[in-house]
Amino acid sequence: MKKVIYTVLLGKEYKLNEPKYFNKDWNLKCFTDQNISSKNWEIINIKRCKNPRKKSREIKITNHTFFDYDICLYLDARFTVRTDLDSMVKKYLKKNIAVMSRKKRVNSYKAELDLCIKLNLDSETILTKQFNQYKSDGFPLDSMLYSPGIMLKRNTKKTRKFMELWYNEVNKHSYRDIVSFAYTLWTYPIEISVMPHKPTYKSFMNYPGVR
Repeated sequence: MKKVIYTVLLGKEYKLNEPKYFNKDWNLKCFTDQNISSKNWEIINIKRCKNPRKKSREIKITNHTFFDYDICLYLDARFTVRTDLDSMVKKYLKKNIAVMSRKKRVNSYKAELDLCIKLNLDSETILTKQFNQYKSDGFPLDSMLYSPGIMLKRNTKKTRKFMELWYNEVNKHSYRDIVSFAYTLWTYPIEISVMPHKPTYKSFMNYPGVR
């Protein structure tokens, strides 16, 4: 069985976090447009583009179009590997996808929208248009949200279909992918597993302390 950990560093100067725990039989791939090197990660160079945030999401979500592995772990750039992944897979990855739960204080669409606008994480016009579209579609605004900054996937037909639908939403709307993940799950309900926020976050955080 082929297994991979991958991350994406596009658009700005990020530090590539080296693993603190080495998992046997797991490859590490970093997609980047930066001039970086690593003893542990395979560096895959990506040409600079006009919209690195959208390109980053394309690689993150539709990774099956970039490489072929049976089990994949996606990590946002701020995280690093600090734990036994085989044990995590056995515990959480039952079928298609295992994703980290969202913090309770922002676990609603309206709270997420307000946070993104407050922190200027994307255009208010884009975010509001997406909100109104999903509301018009009948998407329940109190749907549970997830944090796909840490995400395990099995390379199944259902997973690939879900990822293609999810990326289509990201491509149409905001690059912020938390709400579009929940919306895609509503339109294409597949079985997922939820990894609890605090212990999962702690297992991958690159500095002491858990938020």
